[in-house]
Parts: sequence; structure tokens; C-alpha cells
Amino acid sequence: MDKYDEMIERSAQSSAWLATVPRVNSAKIENGRLILALSTDVVLSVPLPQLKIGGRAPSSVEIMGGGLDVYFPENDEAVFVPDLLAGIVNMKLAA
Repeated sequence: MDKYDEMIERSAQSSAWLATVPRVNSAKIENGRLILALSTDVVLSVPLPQLKIGGRAPSSVEIMGGGLDVYFPENDEAVFVPDLLAGIVNMKLAA
């Protein structure tokens, strides 16, 4: 397999993975928690201190990367949603 074929294969695998990942439809900060409504009709509530975002507690959040990232403009930091979900599933961020 030449390098070009390998790149196509990796891209296809990546695309298949992306199609299965829940995405954020809406995000807000309320009562010290990040509230995310996902494309799977699941709503998550994560305490902001569990996210370990530096600086002051953010008061606003934006959805980026096609719903795969949530960005906190005041802190100039983002959270990758698949990593957040993995942390919750592994009981590291359970609220």
C-alpha cells in the first residue's frame, strides 16, 4: 500500500469514527455547571470545577468544531467533547 492509499484509509477510518460521536447542540453555564444538550437527546450537567479550566470561573460558552468542542472565551480554553464524555463514562467527572 503506498502512502496515498494509507492516507485515504486513515481518513475513511477517521470519518467513520466521527459519524458515531455525539455532538453538542446547545451549551450554557448555569449555577456553576456546564449544561450540554447532545445530538443524542442526552443532557449533561458537569460542575465547572471538574473541568479544571484555569483562571476564573467562566460565565459564557461557545460551541465550536461542529459540536465537538466547547470553548470558554473568558479563559481562552476549550474542552473536546469526546474526551469529556470518556471522562464521564470512566466516572472521573460524574456529578
